[in-house]
Amino acid sequence: MIETLGSLSRAAGHDVFAIAPSSQHRDGNIADARVGSSVYNLLSQGAGTYTGRPVSPSTAMQYSPVYGIVSKIAKSVASCPLITHRNTGRNSDTKEPAITDYRYRLLKEQPNSEMSAFQWREAIVTHLLLWGNHFSFIEYDGAGRILNIWPLEPGYVQVMRTRVGGDLVYRYFPHNPYSVPVQPGVYSTQNILHIPYLGFDGIMGMSPITLMRQAIGLGLGAEEYMGRFYKNGGKPPYWIEYPGQIDDPDKFRETFRGVQSNLEDAGKAALMYGGMQLHDMKMSPADAQFVEGRNFQVSELCRIFDMPPGMMGNPGGKDNSFASAEQANIYYATHTISPVCERIEQKVNITILDSNDALTCTHDLRRLRRGDMKAIADTHSVEIMCGKIQPNEAREESNMNPVGNADDPANPMNGNYMQMQMVKVGTVPAPGTNPQPAKT
Repeated sequence: MIETLGSLSRAAGHDVFAIAPSSQHRDGNIADARVGSSVYNLLSQGAGTYTGRPVSPSTAMQYSPVYGIVSKIAKSVASCPLITHRNTGRNSDTKEPAITDYRYRLLKEQPNSEMSAFQWREAIVTHLLLWGNHFSFIEYDGAGRILNIWPLEPGYVQVMRTRVGGDLVYRYFPHNPYSVPVQPGVYSTQNILHIPYLGFDGIMGMSPITLMRQAIGLGLGAEEYMGRFYKNGGKPPYWIEYPGQIDDPDKFRETFRGVQSNLEDAGKAALMYGGMQLHDMKMSPADAQFVEGRNFQVSELCRIFDMPPGMMGNPGGKDNSFASAEQANIYYATHTISPVCERIEQKVNITILDSNDALTCTHDLRRLRRGDMKAIADTHSVEIMCGKIQPNEAREESNMNPVGNADDPANPMNGNYMQMQMVKVGTVPAPGTNPQPAKT
């Protein structure tokens, strides 16, 4: 039997179409009712695993490696400002910050009246890594200008089509209608910023948590086992040998367990009588390699999210594969952060920024890719001497104010410089001669 959104909702006792403002979309194809999707996990309380622990975005965040990786990537992306640029017209790469456009501050500082841009972008990345999709509601004023951008929890959004081959629509039905000031209903692509993660159809992203639920469930199962192990006094399973007959075995078992199963009672002597003998199962956490197994699960999650293991506490006690922390940061910025930023930038360019205004947005990743202070100074020195950047541009990258009027051509700090010793090959003067400068 194929699970659909309707069957899941009826099994849960809900009518997902009850809040629809009209019935024109009720016959549309549900694009987000697949097993393993965010709606499926919402109604089924998480996907099952071999360990018996259901895994959903909320339960996965209770596992410390998942929380650490997701929060680190989200904070890294959110800490890089999202800058809106305007093309200057010389070529596709020449641009300048569009500080006069109202969307510049909207994306860089405050997307809505209740949260900062850092919080909004942090929520975007968290949704992508947990649910595989992010949805934001775009609120317009009467003149068509964007007033607010509100993030929506992906578990409460369904992606649909009005008909076969029709337009995409987004049905939003929150469990808590007071989470954000967005009315439940059906909205078009003009009102929804949809950023998908890795997926098959190009529209819906797949949830990494659902796909990798077995690895996460194994980690959760190991944590539960260790917790119960210490609850039982940190002792391996045991059995009691008694040559006679016990009148009430259950009562004796509970009495003995009550004395020995709590951490505060650990180390207390147990009273054995009547020829009783205590035998353990000869299995300890070290024998079962729980420590190594837990470290392996951390490495497994780092592989899933392309996170350098050294940034998660170097699990397993092994040396970092990078020669320096700078190389690790460059790898992290290039392979982990940049693809996430590119997903966000392209969808924001399409949905929020008007291409007719030649506006684009990019994340400023310089703070993630920069090395130590000496490496930065040496790089700026070489770039200035070869005429690649201006001194004031180097000061700007170091968060320093420009010297003098940066727009004044007469400013000695405004202009490209190059060493005079660089001459064309074949024109080097003979030793001992005094070459004269060419007349202009």
